[in-house]
Amino acid sequence: MESEPIGGGRRRLPAPQNRIVDVENCSVADGMKLVPGDRIVSVDGHIINDVLDFHFWDGQERVSHICIERTNGVRETVELDREEHGSLGVTLEPISARRCGNRCIFCFADQNPPNVRPALRFKDEDYRLSFLRGYYVTLSNLTQKDEARITTLCLSPLYVSVHATDETIRMRLLGHRRIRPILPILTRLTAAGISIHAQIVLCPGINDGPVLKKTIEDLAVLYPGVKSVAVVPVGLTAYRSNLPAITPPSQNWCQQVLVSIQTMQRALRPRLGTRFVHAADEFFVMGNVPLPGHRAYEGFPQLGDGVGLMRHYMERLRKLSSRLPKFVTPAVDAVVATGESAHGILQNTCAVFNQVTGVALEVCQVKNQFFGPTITVAGLMTGQDILAAIPPSPDTRPVILPDVAIREQGDRFLDDWTISDLSRTAARPILVCRPTPADLWRSINGIADGRVR
Repeated sequence: MESEPIGGGRRRLPAPQNRIVDVENCSVADGMKLVPGDRIVSVDGHIINDVLDFHFWDGQERVSHICIERTNGVRETVELDREEHGSLGVTLEPISARRCGNRCIFCFADQNPPNVRPALRFKDEDYRLSFLRGYYVTLSNLTQKDEARITTLCLSPLYVSVHATDETIRMRLLGHRRIRPILPILTRLTAAGISIHAQIVLCPGINDGPVLKKTIEDLAVLYPGVKSVAVVPVGLTAYRSNLPAITPPSQNWCQQVLVSIQTMQRALRPRLGTRFVHAADEFFVMGNVPLPGHRAYEGFPQLGDGVGLMRHYMERLRKLSSRLPKFVTPAVDAVVATGESAHGILQNTCAVFNQVTGVALEVCQVKNQFFGPTITVAGLMTGQDILAAIPPSPDTRPVILPDVAIREQGDRFLDDWTISDLSRTAARPILVCRPTPADLWRSINGIADGRVR
């Protein structure tokens, strides 16, 4: 297999992920007798490495021919009439993530409890998944070919973990001394029309203070190519043995960071027309500081990173509350479980819903014993911690959980418990819904309608 240089060394290129896994009935592919296991080698001479290549080149206005490798290894080229072509009607295998070569001092994969399943220890670093799923990547394994591909396929926006533009600090954070500087990469990508949403994981005494200010100023120069910056506090579990020492975030530190970010916002807004940099909700929760209004989040560009998630939720609850019915029948009595960070906002939500006659919701706060008490977000709740938190038998009320706590085909918690395991052990129904007021209300209606038993 071909190799190419990166960071002074060489790495083996991944095998193409161009295998067909499904063929739509009565599609062009079906007429061509394509079957699962066949491979799309090229489209009009353009090599197909994965689903991104295929959708880009197959989606061009004119496609004249496609090269296929059959399951028996025989290759053939099929001529196509664009008018007859349309969608080929195939599904390619999903992208298999590239492994991360960094040793970030705050990497969550290195802070897992012993004996967790191997998938939780896998570190991914793949620009393709940044584009497809909004995963944050450091771009430290990006090659010149990767850059060219990003711009050719217009893979935008990308979500990039910058952490610091001071390269000495960045190398310390990534635990890697042989990485390409981040600013030239971002400059080239944004100049080519690629939009970037940046992230900074903030560690007390390392990349805060003047380092943070410099990072924001450097990224602001690339606006509007760099569209926004999210600053999130470092997450530390109880399992940091043999890892670099990091000072845990404190209430006072969170308050200082918020003041610093607000100062930068005031300076940037007249110049850029945007606040540009935003603090994650965890800073406000840990700092015991009220959340900004919804306008301060300027359209919520980084909800997936926990920036403005709580304010966005509160706005949706406000709009929903005016449309709630006066009563629900039959009556609904249920438990809503969430992590410590979201406990307050869920209490407010359930207080609104409990004003509806026939609705009685109890909010249950789940303390994280699996990762340790410093982890408070709902997305890292585990089955065994939920079991320990909810009212014990003979209480059989349904329990409603946010789907952010579920992994792997929508059925498994981080501790390998499944929803069925939790339901059976707790002897009660377990419901999973998206963490929005509307979806929580739909779950309540599902219980009332008898769809949950």
